[in-house]
Amino acid sequence: MQAPGFLQRQTGALAMTPRLQQSIALLQRSNLETAEWLIQEVETNPLVELDGFGSVAVDPADTPDGVADRLEDWLGDAPLDTLRHDEDSGGIIPEDGDGPFERARTPSLRERLDEQLRLSAFGPAGTLIGAALLAMLDPAGRLDGTPAELAAALGVALSEVERIRAAMMLFDPPGCFACSLAECLAAQLRARNRLDPAMQALLDHLDLLATGDLVRLRARCGVDEEDFADMLTELRALDPKPGFEPETAGAPALPDVLVRRDGAGWRVDLNDDTLPRLRIDRTLAAALSGRPATRGYGRERLSHAEFLARALTQRSRSILAVSRAIVARQHDFLDRGVQGLRPLTLRQIAEATGLHESTVSRVTSQRFIGTSRGVLPMRAFFSTALAAENGDGETHSAEAIRHRIRALIAAEAPDAVLSDDALTVTLQAEGITIMRRTVAKYRESLDIPNSAHRRRMKKAGL
Repeated sequence: MQAPGFLQRQTGALAMTPRLQQSIALLQRSNLETAEWLIQEVETNPLVELDGFGSVAVDPADTPDGVADRLEDWLGDAPLDTLRHDEDSGGIIPEDGDGPFERARTPSLRERLDEQLRLSAFGPAGTLIGAALLAMLDPAGRLDGTPAELAAALGVALSEVERIRAAMMLFDPPGCFACSLAECLAAQLRARNRLDPAMQALLDHLDLLATGDLVRLRARCGVDEEDFADMLTELRALDPKPGFEPETAGAPALPDVLVRRDGAGWRVDLNDDTLPRLRIDRTLAAALSGRPATRGYGRERLSHAEFLARALTQRSRSILAVSRAIVARQHDFLDRGVQGLRPLTLRQIAEATGLHESTVSRVTSQRFIGTSRGVLPMRAFFSTALAAENGDGETHSAEAIRHRIRALIAAEAPDAVLSDDALTVTLQAEGITIMRRTVAKYRESLDIPNSAHRRRMKKAGL
C-alpha cells in the first residue's frame, strides 16, 4: 500500500488580464461610446487630456507653481489613503470592487431593434435595407426621411423597402419606423389585433380629433357614442413616440468610418469628429514622480495613461484595416446598389487584414459606415455566396441572385410566365451554379407566388 504523500503537478491555462479585457471592450465600443468612456477616464486620471472636449490637465507650458497647485488640488479631491492600486489592471480599483469590469446595462432601443432585425428572415438585402431604416430613426422612433429616398439611395424597388418597413413596424416596441403619427398608431393597433375599419377611419381623420370636431369624427367612424368613447380611450393608451428614450434622445446613428469617392476609387477614413484625441500630461507626471509620497501613484497613473494611448492606436488601426478591406470587396455595391453586393464572410476579412476572426467580429459589431448610399452598419456588408459555373473562383452573392430573380419575374410577359425550371435555366446560362429547389426557396423568400398563381393573376389583370 502506497504511503500518503504530496504530488506536484504543473498545468497550463489561458488567462485574460484586466487590461486585455479593457482592450477588447474598447474595440467593441463605437466612437461616441469611446468618447464617453474617455471622459470618465479624465475624471479618474490627472495625466489624461482630451483635445476638443475641454482638457482638464495643465498645459506643459504652465509654470512649476501652477503644476504644484493643481497637484495639491488633485490630492485634496482624491486622498491617497482612500485609493487601492492594482498594477495588473493599470488603474485604481473602486471601493465597490468592480475593477475594470463594467456593470451590466439595459440594451438601448436601437440595440433591441437591431437584435430583432438580425433574427428576422429578411435575407442579406432585406437586412441591409432594415439596417438603413434603423439608422434613419429619429428620437421619436419615426423615419428621418422617406422610403422613396432610401430606395433610390440603395438602388432597390420602393416596394421592397416598404415590405421590410411594414414588418419592422411590428417589432417591439411596435410603431417605430412609421412616417406619420397615423401610421405609427395603426402599427400599434395592428400588433394588438385591434385595427378594425372603425379604428382605421378614426386614424384617417385625426385632423378632426385635433380640432375637437367629435360629432363629424364619430359619423366618419360609423359607430355609436359608447363604442366611440371606447375607441378614444384605446387611442389615448397608445404611444405617439415609441422610440423616445430620455437618456438617449437626440442621439442619431453616427458613422464611425467615412467612405468618400477618391477619383476612380474610394477613400476610407475614421470619423474624427466623434472621437477626441488623447494626450498625456508629462509635466504633471514628472511632478508626481518627484514627490516620495506620490511617486508610486504617479508611475501607476502614467502606466495606465500610456496603455490607453496604445489601446486607442491599435483600435484605430484595426477599424481602418477592416473597413478598407470591406470597401475593397464591396465597391460594386457603392457603385451600383444592392445588385452589386458581393458575398463576404468574417473569415475573408480576417485573412485580408491578418486579424483574428473574433477581432473582425468585434470591430463590425454595432459600428456604422457613412457612405454615399447612407449610414449603414458594417454587418450589412456580409452575405452568403454561391459558386460560379465556370469554376474560375468567382462567387455570386445570394442577395444578388435574389435581385436577379425578382428582375426576371418583373420583366416576364403575361403569356410567357417563367417557371422555376425556366428561371434555373436562365441563371445557369448566366454562369450561376444553382439548383431548382434553391431558386424556389429564393422566390418564396421574396414573397413571390409560383408561376401558376402568377399566370392566373395576369389573366385576371391583377
